[in-house]
Amino acid sequence: IEANIATAKADEALKKSGIQDSIDGLKAQLATNEAQRASARAELLYADPLEDQIKQLGLTIEQARQSRDFWQEKYDAAKRLFDSGAAARADVDDAEKQVADIDAQIALYEEQLTAAKNESEKTSAKQAQVSASSSRYYDTLAASIGQQIASLEKDLQTDYSSSGIHYYQTLIAAENSRIAVIDKNIEKCVVTSPTDGLVTELAAENLTSLPPQACAAVIRSADGNIRVESYVSTRDITNVRVGDEVTVTLKGRDTDRSYVGAVAEILGWAEARMSALGIEEKRVKVYIDVPRRQNGADGGVPGSANGGAPAADLKPGFDVEARFTVYRAQDRLMVPNGALFKLDGTDYVYVLEDQKATPRAVVTGVATTLETVVESGLLAGESVVAEANTEGLTAGARIAALPD
Repeated sequence: IEANIATAKADEALKKSGIQDSIDGLKAQLATNEAQRASARAELLYADPLEDQIKQLGLTIEQARQSRDFWQEKYDAAKRLFDSGAAARADVDDAEKQVADIDAQIALYEEQLTAAKNESEKTSAKQAQVSASSSRYYDTLAASIGQQIASLEKDLQTDYSSSGIHYYQTLIAAENSRIAVIDKNIEKCVVTSPTDGLVTELAAENLTSLPPQACAAVIRSADGNIRVESYVSTRDITNVRVGDEVTVTLKGRDTDRSYVGAVAEILGWAEARMSALGIEEKRVKVYIDVPRRQNGADGGVPGSANGGAPAADLKPGFDVEARFTVYRAQDRLMVPNGALFKLDGTDYVYVLEDQKATPRAVVTGVATTLETVVESGLLAGESVVAEANTEGLTAGARIAALPD
């Protein structure tokens, strides 16, 4: 629950960080908008091509008027001299012509200036319209961005996690109350074992409560048997019976320790388990009871290498090797498995008689991986062919017996 509170706070910080990034981005857009507005205004100021022409015409008219004043004075002087007989008529006419030409130029320039001013006024009106439209566009855009910024800044002040944190704190308070109740119950609860021993099964391990008379744990007496679990393949389980002898070997670093037990229980179902080779097999669980006190004089299995160690050395969780004795017999004849062959459903072996291979029917018993017990059909000391499938071997074939 505390982790959920930390997550809620982290989520709020992350969300507000994203909101702040959005605000910064909108402010950057607002600055760009104002820069574009200023640029548009500058373009409008320099967009009137007649402004320079009007200025130039004004200067030209001013210069022309100054030139007219000069020739007017010159004309007046020449006229006075001509009237007094001190100047020629040509000087008066020439000055008068210059004044008239300049007046004509001034009139032309003034006409051009008037036309340029009229056209400039029309352009200014259009520019004013464009400027007003552009200004409205940038004002609208700025207002929209401003509204978004204001909304995000309001979101930035919002407390997104307080309600969730309050809920989690309520859960923590409830859990603490439950813990307090459990602590009190623990103080009142004492489980007493009826005997000293070793807990081998704990049914209550993952439970919060047990019904009356239910088994909470299985306790093996310290002086009783040690129970060993083994899994037997379904191919072999039919040969195992309750009470069969089992030799349990504990592999040590230097020596192995062996103990004798017996099959105590065979479960009635198989489980899918993985073999040492990584192959899934069906196996049946078998319980083996190993007495803590062995029958050997040294407390162990007679003839074993356990060094007299008692079976109490076996501990829960140890890995052991269990060897089941499912058949025991003495003074039985055995032949190699390869010596047997079938003929019309009957087992035969080749017996050496007069240096010839003679087929003889036999009755077989228990078989191991190497040899098979012969219950009848053979006598002790008779020689048989160890491999009946030898190439060229037939009934009556002459063979040489191996030396003893």
